[in-house]
Amino acid sequence: VEASSFERSWAVNGTALAGTPLSQSYAGIAGVGILSSVAIPNLMSARLSANESAAIATLRNIASAQARMQAIAVIDRDGDGQGEFGFLGEMAGVVPLRGSRGGRMQPALLGSSFGNRLNDGNQGAVVQRSGYCFKVWIGGSGGRGAVQGVPEPMRPSNEGDPDNAEQFWCAYAWPMTAGQTGNRVFFIDQSGQLTACGNEAGQYQGLHAQPSFDSALRGPALGTAPVRGKVARDGQVWKLVH
Repeated sequence: VEASSFERSWAVNGTALAGTPLSQSYAGIAGVGILSSVAIPNLMSARLSANESAAIATLRNIASAQARMQAIAVIDRDGDGQGEFGFLGEMAGVVPLRGSRGGRMQPALLGSSFGNRLNDGNQGAVVQRSGYCFKVWIGGSGGRGAVQGVPEPMRPSNEGDPDNAEQFWCAYAWPMTAGQTGNRVFFIDQSGQLTACGNEAGQYQGLHAQPSFDSALRGPALGTAPVRGKVARDGQVWKLVH
């Protein structure tokens, strides 16, 4: 950045009047602008990376909670001794367990913040944290995914099928605002393997542009193998996250 002859003389005169080398101040202001043009994108990139890392960790925590939920069989609506997978509110101990007549998970398998559920516009529960939205489906009738209703009580149609809820669940994490709070979208299911798509066009973001239960799958039913390295049902390429 170069100063004009007028700016240079103004800086010299200002030094005599105020005892401060204004030319240094001028250069400092220019330097701040240059630094900002470099620092702000770096900060944004770091924020996106941190949010994505937090989303990955959260999904893995959910997977661990689901494995524990099924193993201890606190939900077993058909009485066959096989535990069912749970919704976020159930695992956080903030809503009654299905079929329990009011009983809640104690101790909770997830933090109480997972009880802060939002209505996705279709009476489905979404949790927002660290720039991402999180949603869980369990096995429903006909292989479809069932979601926890908001507000309670849940309708029978979205409580899940007892047999399918013993076998299948999945969860997605997608950015609240694509390109600002996160880029990639993440998927995990009962296999414990995590996949992600680039979400380059911002296909998924916020409460009203969210994935469906089968977006990352090969077929239209929970339990269908997730796509890894190929185009899934939503038209995007999903890749394994190590």
